[in-house]
Parts: sequence; structure tokens; C-alpha cells
Amino acid sequence: MRFLVIPAAVLLLAGASQGTRKGSPEDPLPANIVRLTHFGERASWSPDDQRIVFMEKSFGDVFEVDVATKATRLLTHFAHPGFLRAQFLPNGDYFLIGARTFTDIQTTRQRDQEMWILKADAKPGERPLAIDHKISEGVAISKRSMKIAWSNTRGQYPDILAQGESVIYTADIVFDGAQPRLANKQEIIRAKTPECTLEAQDFRRNDTELIYTGYRSPFADVFGINLATKAVTT
Repeated sequence: MRFLVIPAAVLLLAGASQGTRKGSPEDPLPANIVRLTHFGERASWSPDDQRIVFMEKSFGDVFEVDVATKATRLLTHFAHPGFLRAQFLPNGDYFLIGARTFTDIQTTRQRDQEMWILKADAKPGERPLAIDHKISEGVAISKRSMKIAWSNTRGQYPDILAQGESVIYTADIVFDGAQPRLANKQEIIRAKTPECTLEAQDFRRNDTELIYTGYRSPFADVFGINLATKAVTT
């Protein structure tokens, strides 16, 4: 089993846990850990487990590293206000989260983040395609289909969400020609602060269950929701 560890902006590939290490990431590494880059955060595996897409930093560029060769390449060869997340879709395309413009860190992060698709065969300088839907924080992506789950808050959609309210949706990414859009959008669960602010995390059990986080400052709880019955498990 392989794990990704990202201490001090260093992207590492590791095997089974060998216990806690002390010292700098620049110290000699155990044999079961391989340094892939000297920078990066929010790493995500490709469908074939051969590459990792990752963020340079928050509001930064998107990079990809080949696990075998350690060759790193820039994916966002164009002017942009900075991306926050990058993950692979099952078809090999990249799912990016970023805003069209930058106002300030808090406003841009909480109000203006959108979903984008960068095609797997995009040429340098080719821009991602907008899905035209906003998103709060991260996304859950199925490994079996083009199904995603995400959350929204009043920050993105003040006309449909009350103060302190958040909601998780699922939908399928489909293409009308080259243009991506969301289909089969379904509301999964709603919550309000201070009890919980929602964020989708991952699918499991053959996409029958969605793992999500309920943030309640200064803590967070992890739940699973059955997508058919809506039964929630802590």
C-alpha cells in the first residue's frame, strides 16, 4: 500500500508507516520513502497510478510529476489568478478549482471558486473549460465514473442558501461536444452552523456512500451518508 506525505511543501512517496521522524524534510530519508519533488501540496494520484497532480501552493500553479522518472511539468501555462485544487477525473482529464479573478484571499476563496476541466491532451497555453458552477473548498471524485460531489455555502450562492447554511450535491460531468457541464444534479444533505459546515471528501463502497466532513469550530467530525437511503453514519 502506498501513501502520500507532504511535510514542509515536499512531495513524498511512502510505503508502510515506520513511525514518526524528527528533524527536517532535508534529512536522509528511510528507504521506504522517495522524494518526488522539493515543493508542492494537495497531491492526487492519476487513474493509472503513474502520475501525481499537485498544487504549487494555494492560489498557485498546477503541476504533474511522473512517479517513475520524477519528471515534473507545469500544466497551467497561462495567466490566471491562482488555483486551489487539482485532481484527476477517471477519463484522465484534470478537475481544477479556481476563480476567474482575484479580490483578496478570503473573498476569493469563499465566494469566487469555480469548477474547471483541463483536458488531458491540452497543449501548453490551452486554458481549462469552465463548468459554470461555483464550489466551496474541495471535491469528491468517483474512481468508477464521472460522478462528483461538492458543497456550496451562502458565500457562493446567497440567493438560495441562508446565512450559515451549507449543502452537498452530487452530479455527473458530461460533455456537449467539447463543453463540460453538470447533469443529474442531486441535493444530498444540508446543515447549518454552528452544528456543521459541510465539505465532501470521497466516495466509497462502489459509490453508494459519500464521506464528508462537518466542521464545527474548533473541531471537525467525519461522516458517511448512504446516497440511496440518506442514512448518516458517524
